[in-house]
Amino acid sequence: ICSALCFSPELLAESKKYDIVPEDSVNASVVSISNANEKNSAKNKKKYRYKQSDFQQHNKEKASEIAKNINLNRANLLELYQLALQSNPTWLAAQADALALKEKVPQALGQLLPNISASGVHNKTNTTQKTTQTYNGKKIHPKNNYVYDSYNYALTGRQAIFRPYNFALYKQAKNEANRADAMIEQALQDLAVSVSTAYFDVLLAKADLDVCEQQKRSFLEHKNYAEKAFDAGLGTKTDIDEATSRYDMENARSVELRYRLEYTLDALEAVVGADIRGVNSLDPNKIKLQRPTPAKLDAWITRAEEVNPTLKAMLSNVKAANDEVLKAYYGYLPTVVLVA
Repeated sequence: ICSALCFSPELLAESKKYDIVPEDSVNASVVSISNANEKNSAKNKKKYRYKQSDFQQHNKEKASEIAKNINLNRANLLELYQLALQSNPTWLAAQADALALKEKVPQALGQLLPNISASGVHNKTNTTQKTTQTYNGKKIHPKNNYVYDSYNYALTGRQAIFRPYNFALYKQAKNEANRADAMIEQALQDLAVSVSTAYFDVLLAKADLDVCEQQKRSFLEHKNYAEKAFDAGLGTKTDIDEATSRYDMENARSVELRYRLEYTLDALEAVVGADIRGVNSLDPNKIKLQRPTPAKLDAWITRAEEVNPTLKAMLSNVKAANDEVLKAYYGYLPTVVLVA
């Protein structure tokens, strides 16, 4: 079930196309995720890469809508996963980091595009000229006013004809974007594993508590039987003490398991960001285990080498480092810029 949730980023990109409705069975929820994963293809990866912000908005609205209809006393695995998509801080931080890396692509592309700038200047001059003259023995002060406008407009275009540094920068930015895709994929898988682990921890704690309660009832009946047998003269005081001791020990263990259940619920709440008070149990009759296909280890190793997000991120880092070396080399080359 955990592996079924670790789907590819194509499902993240295309999940807006599938209205996955929470079902009563956790197993059916997992099957819904798996079926949606099978319908996706690698050709949608580019759409995911450049429309991440649109998906975030859609996913937030969808998760909010689902959260309103969730029974927090009997939440199933898919509902918990949808809540985690909306509010898990690690997942949201990974999305923000990936978007920051993707912003390098348009920034680097801008270095390759023409740079056109326009400027305009409007000057208005108002000059007053005042002189002193002597005319027929009298001093006069003529005054002249001059008002005129001047205009200056400029349109400048710059285009790099030969600047290999910018091409290396653009190539490096695309490798960083590929690393961001791998980071998103890895974060999505980690989120699915975290939700599944917390969910099954709650189920295990609940099952242990149920078993403990059954044992408590059994020991209590044994204790009552020992007391009745003693009253009837068929038992001893030692039998009563032993039965009482077993009951008290199991009662103390039940208190410990209750705290453990509360702890696992708190851990699940921290992952999904909601006040979860209970989870829906698994239905063993609906779980159908299947053998992996193909049933060969080498095939799965080859598949892991192709799609493992951590490996893809490391390869993208290597390519980005090589581009950094090229940038340093191209920095010593001459550049040709057309200015008009």
